[in-house]
Amino acid sequence: MEMLCFRINDQRFAISVSSVEKVIMAQAITLVPDSPAILKGIIDYHGEIIAVINLRFRLGIPDQPVRMNDRYIITTMPGRHLALIVDEIEGVIEDSGGTGNAVIESGFGLMVTSMLSDDKGIVLIYDLEKLITSKDVVEITGFAEKLENPQVKK
Repeated sequence: MEMLCFRINDQRFAISVSSVEKVIMAQAITLVPDSPAILKGIIDYHGEIIAVINLRFRLGIPDQPVRMNDRYIITTMPGRHLALIVDEIEGVIEDSGGTGNAVIESGFGLMVTSMLSDDKGIVLIYDLEKLITSKDVVEITGFAEKLENPQVKK
C-alpha cells in the first residue's frame, strides 16, 4: 500500500495515499472562536470552506502557529474535505507489511496501524478514519453548519 509520509516536530507519520486529494502550501487560516480543540480554523479551498485539523492537538505534540513553509494535506473523509497541517512532506513510501505490523494502543483508541523503519528512522502509519474519528467529523460539521446558518437574534 502506498503511504504519504510527512513530518511534524521531527517525528515521521504516514497516511494512505488513497485518502489524500492534494498537498498544498500553507495559507492563512481564519480562526473560529469557540471551535472544537481539534479545529485549528478554516480555509477557502477552490471555493469550498474546509476545516483545518490541528494534528498536533490530536497527537499530543505542542502547538505552534502555522508557518509559511508548512503544508496542508487535503484529505477526503466521507462527505467532507479536511486539511491536515504538517511541517514537511517527505513523499510517498510503500508499506509492505511494516516491521511486524505492530499496533500501538493510545488514549484515542487504535490509531496507529503499523510502523515502518528505514534509513531515515521510524514511520508511524495512521488510519485516517481512526485519527480523525466520525465523532470529530460530526462535531466539525455541526460547528461548520452553525457558521453557515447563524441564528439571527432580534
